[in-house]
Amino acid sequence: MTMMIRSKLISTLGVRNTCWKPNIGRSFLRLYSHEVQGTPKNEVYERYQEKLKQKAEQESIPLEKLVQNARKSSTPKQAISESQELAEKSQKKPQVKKVKKFPELNDFIDVSKFQNLPSSVIEKLWRARNLQENILSSCIEKQTYERMISRAKKYPLFVLPLPRENQGMETHLIQWGFPNNNTAHLIITTLLEYKLKNAYATPHTVLTHFSDLLESNGVALMRCQFEENKSLTSSDVQLLLLAAQKFYNASSDTPLGKERLSLLENFATGKDFDLYKVAGHMDMLE
Repeated sequence: MTMMIRSKLISTLGVRNTCWKPNIGRSFLRLYSHEVQGTPKNEVYERYQEKLKQKAEQESIPLEKLVQNARKSSTPKQAISESQELAEKSQKKPQVKKVKKFPELNDFIDVSKFQNLPSSVIEKLWRARNLQENILSSCIEKQTYERMISRAKKYPLFVLPLPRENQGMETHLIQWGFPNNNTAHLIITTLLEYKLKNAYATPHTVLTHFSDLLESNGVALMRCQFEENKSLTSSDVQLLLLAAQKFYNASSDTPLGKERLSLLENFATGKDFDLYKVAGHMDMLE
């Protein structure tokens, strides 16, 4: 799960046990013996056998020792060059390719070109851009976005219930995250999924907010990706998003808004939190 609580992947490595087999060792020794002593088929050895014997007598060392010394000092040039090349490569610092962990607005549009457009045109182009991928999207005006983000940073966790026929309520956990200065994530998963899998829980909905155009054009861009299934429909997702806006954009100047902000704070502190009150606010028509 991409939720910012903690995440660790566990991989299992299968290690095959190996052991030294005596017959392999004996085969190696037989091969080495043939190379030193020569065989009837070793024409090169037979051809220079007399010269090798003379050289051994001159240096007063055994013939086998002479052959071994000759092998050690006759490393092929290709092997030397390959060793040098490997040594040079090992001294060079590997170039690590940087991989973006989270998408940025420039991955979807040319931000520099959008900065010269009015907000109404930006909204139409942004919606059309995401409609091609069947993704929900919207533009959020600056004042609304800044109020929502200030609350999100203060209360990054909250729960929202969805009514289920003959099953009571299905509770969903929402969490805010801020990977960089221009990006904010709202991630939603069922509370049951989180209780079962904790850090490995998979979110069913991810909202990404981009504030790159907030100062220049007065709008933030949002795109929503969700996985529709038998238990979760697009209507359910829209209801959750509307509820999130109600609480995180609540006005502190009205009794209704104050009560919603109080519910956010109570959930964060664990004091007198009432999920049924949250459900009541979600059913309100405004």
